[in-house]
Amino acid sequence: MTARVYCAVLLCLFGCLSTTDAAPGENFTVADYSPGEVAVLGSRRRCASDRDCFGGYRCSGAVCVPPAFTKPGVCQRRQYEAKMCALIRFVSCADDSDCANDEKCCSNGCGRQCMPPVTEKPGVCPRRQYEVAMCALIRFMSCADDSDCANNEKCCSNGCGRQCMAPYTAKPGVCPRRQYEAAMCPRIRFRPCADDSECPKSEKCCSNGCGRQCMPPVKEKPGVCPRRQHEAAMCPWIRFKPCADDSDCTKNEKCCSNGCGRQCMPPVTVVNPQKMLIDACGERRLARVVRSSRRATVGQTAQEVNAGSDRKVSEYTVHHSLLHMELHSCRPVRVPMLTPVHG
Repeated sequence: MTARVYCAVLLCLFGCLSTTDAAPGENFTVADYSPGEVAVLGSRRRCASDRDCFGGYRCSGAVCVPPAFTKPGVCQRRQYEAKMCALIRFVSCADDSDCANDEKCCSNGCGRQCMPPVTEKPGVCPRRQYEVAMCALIRFMSCADDSDCANNEKCCSNGCGRQCMAPYTAKPGVCPRRQYEAAMCPRIRFRPCADDSECPKSEKCCSNGCGRQCMPPVKEKPGVCPRRQHEAAMCPWIRFKPCADDSDCTKNEKCCSNGCGRQCMPPVTVVNPQKMLIDACGERRLARVVRSSRRATVGQTAQEVNAGSDRKVSEYTVHHSLLHMELHSCRPVRVPMLTPVHG
C-alpha cells in the first residue's frame, strides 16, 4: 500500500509539473530529482504575441524568451549613414537579453544590433569649443567614442563635431578673486580661455567677471585672519582700502574680511598651548625655585629658572607653567606669589 501511495505521489508530481510548468516551453525534463528539489529545464515555445507566453516570458522572433533586462555599460555612438542602410546586413536584436556575453543591443542608425559596450576613459573633456561660423573651415578626424582615441585621449565635442582630445587636468592653486565690474566689460580686452590646459606654465583659467582668462594662481600667505569684524551699522562710516586676495597685500599681511569688505591685515599667530609650558625637567626645577622663595615675583622666578641654564624661558612661559602646576596667585604677575594655600 505504501509503495502504491509513493508511486501515486510521484505521478501526481510529474503530472502537476507537466500542466503548470510547461508554459515557458513545449517540452521539459525533470532532472536530478531529490526530495525538496526539482530542476525544470524549459525549451523554446513558439508564439505569435506575448499573450502566447507564460511566466513573464515575452514573444521575440516567434519564440518565447526570458524577460528583457539591461546589461551594464554604454552603447557605442557610431551610426551608419541613412543611404548605407539598404546595403548593410546585420542580425537584429530587441534588447540586451538577445545579445551574447557582455554585448548590448544598440542602435546603429539603421536598426538595433548587438555590440560590445564602450569603456569610458577617466578624465573630463576640455571646455574649448569652435564658433559655429568656423565649422565650415575646420578640418579634424571625427570619433564616435573613447574607444576610437589613442592612449588616454577622450572623444569630446569641439562645437562642430566630436574629436579625440587630451582630458582636462586642473592645475594646482586658487584663482584670484578680483573681478571687473559689469560696466567695464565692453572696454576690457583679454584673450579668453576655456580651461587650465590653454594657459602657459602654472597659470590657471579664471573668471575675471567678464569672461575667463589665464591668470597666475594666488599663493595664500601663512597665518590666520583676525576675527575682529565691524558691525553692519558701522560700515557706511568705515573707510579702508579693499583687496581681493593675499597677493594685493604687502609683506606678510593677508586679505581678510572686516565685516564690511576685505582689507589687508596682519595675520594672527595661533600658538599651541603646549608650547607655552616648560618640560617635565623644567617643572621640577621651577618647583624647587618656588619652594626656596615663595615671595618672589614671576619675573624673579624666571630669572632663577634661567640662571645657569642653556635653555631660556620667558616670563610668559613661566607664568603659564605655574598655572598648569597649580602654583598660582590671584595677584598680578609683578607682585610676590602666595603659597598654594593662603587665606
